[in-house]
Amino acid sequence: MNMIDRIADLSVLWKQASVIFPYFDKRDMDWDQIYRAFLRKVMETENERSFHLLLAEFMNRLGDGHTDYLFPKLLLEENGYLPFELRYIDGRYYLQAIRSGEEEHLLAEVLSINGTAFEELLAECFRYIYHVGNYAHTNKLSQILPFFLRKTGNEMVTDNGIYRFDLAKEKPKLVKCKNQAASKPAEDLKTGKLDIRLYNGDILYARMDDCLYQGAADEIGTAIKRVPQLMGVILDLRENIGGMTMFGAEVAKLFISGSCPVCKKKTRLIKGIDVAVASQVGRESREQMEIYEEYLNEFGSPDHQRTVDKPCVILTSRNTLSAAEDVVAMFISNGHRATIMGTSTHGSTGTPMLLKLSCGGRARICSVGYRLMDGTEFIGIGIQPDFWIENGIEDIRAGRDSMLDKAIDFLERQA
Repeated sequence: MNMIDRIADLSVLWKQASVIFPYFDKRDMDWDQIYRAFLRKVMETENERSFHLLLAEFMNRLGDGHTDYLFPKLLLEENGYLPFELRYIDGRYYLQAIRSGEEEHLLAEVLSINGTAFEELLAECFRYIYHVGNYAHTNKLSQILPFFLRKTGNEMVTDNGIYRFDLAKEKPKLVKCKNQAASKPAEDLKTGKLDIRLYNGDILYARMDDCLYQGAADEIGTAIKRVPQLMGVILDLRENIGGMTMFGAEVAKLFISGSCPVCKKKTRLIKGIDVAVASQVGRESREQMEIYEEYLNEFGSPDHQRTVDKPCVILTSRNTLSAAEDVVAMFISNGHRATIMGTSTHGSTGTPMLLKLSCGGRARICSVGYRLMDGTEFIGIGIQPDFWIENGIEDIRAGRDSMLDKAIDFLERQA
């Protein structure tokens, strides 16, 4: 890849972010100056691998979970793949999945790799991927971590001893830790794709791991009709990766009557005449020339009637992100229709613009700013639960879902 193409790719990212990124008013940065600094770095870069890392670092300067650089598939294959999967539990990282035959290392805490404390390795990774504190989504960590490991002969120190591994040439099949379950028995009410169960004969549980399934609301609605003595509903969004807000809204409408506002939003609105006039009267800074359009997004209609009037609990975690956070916001914004139990959500949503670059990589740039209807900021923070609960490592090792147990108990008390 020649230098002109590299400069052009960096410039495309800088230009498009300059036009649509909605949070410059909340970032203490000079985006143009950052571009100039990275332009020099690109010109000094010795190889394509370093160039791709520079693009990732450049996009990560914007500090947004829907604004990032996506490495080319060929580069990821060249790096190799981790023979394990990480899980974030109470501020630490554990081995959630591993190759067959190495199960003795399942759920061991990662302390160091190749002599470097894992906290230091994380700090290096965080230069290139979005994070909140010491948390980053494990999918992102799995992509960036191989850049800092050897292809062969890696040595990980865990609280369960030494784990030696090589990076795999293709994504390996992994054995996961055992599933967690509530202490109470459940009746399977599965009507299609979703995991839907009934506890105590009157508490419906539905797990949604994404908002990409158009039939989610129909499945949950069908299951609800099968329980005439329904006492409450638990929506499990702890591992929901997001997708289409409209599909999540259909689920929310089962519980919410009328129009269903979600969040206060804002997007960049730049008119050539405004920018030109501003420059002529000496107001040349970006902050002074920026114009934002604020609006509300709503689903449903004034005459819509909800299907369920019983109490609802939503389970959340740091892995509740994007459109799933929109769903949580719907319940909060409409009379706090559900009780939120779990941990803070991921803190990232915002309809990203997708870009393809000549280097083979791709990028996303957030186009919409979000706040809760009462003005509460949650981007980069997460939506906070009403009750903070989390499964600890001992719960997970025992296959025990204490969070679900507490949600069931809570609804029983509500009844």
